[in-house]
Amino acid sequence: MPATFNQTVHYPYPFIQVAQSLFQKYPNPYADHVISVDTLSCTITEDGKFLRTERLIGVYQSAPKWVMKMVGAQEEAYVREIIFLSLPTASEPRNLAEERPALLQASVNLSLASLIKCKERISYRPAYRSGREEAGFTTFSQRAEFYAQGRLTQGKIGKALGKKAEDNGWDRFDSNAHVGRKGFISVLERMWGKARFDTDVV
Repeated sequence: MPATFNQTVHYPYPFIQVAQSLFQKYPNPYADHVISVDTLSCTITEDGKFLRTERLIGVYQSAPKWVMKMVGAQEEAYVREIIFLSLPTASEPRNLAEERPALLQASVNLSLASLIKCKERISYRPAYRSGREEAGFTTFSQRAEFYAQGRLTQGKIGKALGKKAEDNGWDRFDSNAHVGRKGFISVLERMWGKARFDTDVV
């Protein structure tokens, strides 16, 4: 079983503001590890329901030093990210659950992928309580899974190192989650001002 990280957060901003801010998330004062963001494509899906954006994000390598030394990895690493933003439709929704706006995000590491793979899935949706929209709030859900690859899945020593690499990935994700929330809140405040509601998301 892969090491798996999960979290759910309610941001005190409307969905449309959160969605717009996501594309302006970098730079921010809490993300000095992000050194580049390149948009590779931005298209509308054939069914016209989503805006699809693919980006390449450059970051300073956060892998354990023993892994980097073992494979001769560079400090600079890259992550492939794909974002699907649902687009409003002119017709009346046939299924309310399916027509609710959403922003779906998926990413995977390109660097060190032969040894450890991190698959991340994120969704942003208007917050709902008891089947009704909770005005002014957006629900953020995140799941990340860490899989050892290649030589870190072979033999007793390799598997032990693989488990250590997976656990290390989870630990780093967990410790960075708080900083990531603070960074995104700073972007939201810069673009839209202080939230109208009290929040403990950070």
